[in-house]
Amino acid sequence: MKATGKSLEELLVELGNQSGLKGISGLSGDIRDLEEAASAGNERAALALKVYVSAIRQYLAGYIAVLGGIDAVVFTGGIGENSRFIREQVCAGFDWAGLKLDAEKNSSATASEQSIADAGSKIDIWIVPTNEEIVVARQTAAVLNESN
Repeated sequence: MKATGKSLEELLVELGNQSGLKGISGLSGDIRDLEEAASAGNERAALALKVYVSAIRQYLAGYIAVLGGIDAVVFTGGIGENSRFIREQVCAGFDWAGLKLDAEKNSSATASEQSIADAGSKIDIWIVPTNEEIVVARQTAAVLNESN
């Protein structure tokens, strides 16, 4: 606040809307936009995707180590369900842990529940669509039932 002269509210808006992927890429925080720009040669978009994937891979490797192995990796939500590139990049190089993505299954995958693990993978790899509407409905029903 001292350095910029901005109020707390202004800084929070800026951090929430102008940092992260958008700040790195200078374009957008939307993975679809970044994938398109990176494939067209935009280096900052490619860097933003690299940083995003790196963060996921760090968590994945950390949990594999902490848990002594894992049974499955599940990709869900808009990015996990729809981004073949992100799934491929996240799983790359985890052969040491027994995690092997089937490139053909991944490239032909639709946003439906399905396994995309290679036949030789010791860890299941799944795409599982989210159903946000049912979650909201269940939470609403629980709140209504509590008030009765």
